[in-house]
Amino acid sequence: MSPTLSGSDLLALAIFLAYFTTIIILIGIILYSLPLHTNTGAFDFRPYVFGSLAFASFTHTWFYMFRFLSWSFHDFESHSRSVEASATMRLIAWLKNTELFEQAWAAVCSRPLNWWWSEQLCLFTVGAWTIFLVLRGRLHSIKHVWAYMLVGQLVAISVATNLFFLAVSLSGKGHAVSESRSALTRAPFILTFCVVVSMTTVALSPFTSERTFLPNLLTMHTLIFLPLFPWFLRSKSSKTLMSSRVLYSVITAVSFMLRLKTTAVAFRSLPAEMQSFTGFLTAIGATLYSHPAQSSIGWDVVWTSISFLTWIALDHTVTPPPSPHLKPFLLPLFTSLTVALSAGVSAPFVLLASTPREAPQKKE
Repeated sequence: MSPTLSGSDLLALAIFLAYFTTIIILIGIILYSLPLHTNTGAFDFRPYVFGSLAFASFTHTWFYMFRFLSWSFHDFESHSRSVEASATMRLIAWLKNTELFEQAWAAVCSRPLNWWWSEQLCLFTVGAWTIFLVLRGRLHSIKHVWAYMLVGQLVAISVATNLFFLAVSLSGKGHAVSESRSALTRAPFILTFCVVVSMTTVALSPFTSERTFLPNLLTMHTLIFLPLFPWFLRSKSSKTLMSSRVLYSVITAVSFMLRLKTTAVAFRSLPAEMQSFTGFLTAIGATLYSHPAQSSIGWDVVWTSISFLTWIALDHTVTPPPSPHLKPFLLPLFTSLTVALSAGVSAPFVLLASTPREAPQKKE
């Protein structure tokens, strides 16, 4: 005889199923709304590159995500006094008594070496990528920009980043940047406010307690959605805009200082015999595989970095250096910055360098 499910049992199952259903719907919305641009010029292979990267990053990060779910389920049952006989009731008992979201983030933020990995993704997401979504979404008329951010938070930032690069490469407006200068040079005030406050939550994360950790994290996740709402994306009022170059400069400086501090704290947390360059590399490599949730986040960092560097290499709107002889050294330079300091630092720096300056206003 099958067990009778209570209302709370059904709710727990519904929330779990709704999570995966929401992901499927969001990806469907994005794929259905991709621009159908017909390129009459040379063959553009960028959509195939970013489509492949999206699939690869999804497969890799979610391999570890499913391992995390499996680990959480078995960890719960190993600490339970009794185990339900029915597979359905075992699943429900796990869902009702486990805070999966908080459990995953606590695992990747609990110690200095864990945070060394996770901070990279937070800085990139709330900083350069949020600004990039707003400005490029407006420039290229990308539909449902909010869906990319939601996919990033529910699936993986690397997956959402590649899907957005795919949408931009299909828009057919890459050569028209100079014609829409204000779309890149001016940022809405709401964007500046949300990014700055979100960066503050990233800085505060290592100092949160069990009581303040989740509110701080939810604040970070919520604020970066506000600038992506359609009425903010369509806003062109000069009274609510500021220079995007200034915003990129601030984000670069803050991210750089936070990465130096986090790296120093992580280094000092090592035993004395491991406090060397090779010892530090060994420690961060071991941390990457210390927990399935950490592996998912850590590889999301790696895939996001690879994807952004690929965008730099393939995007023809990146401003060339003053001397053509320096152009071959750009990608190695940006790659070195990304490896040494993370995409959270290199991305706003690159976008600052590739953002055109504001045209001087004509005097009446």
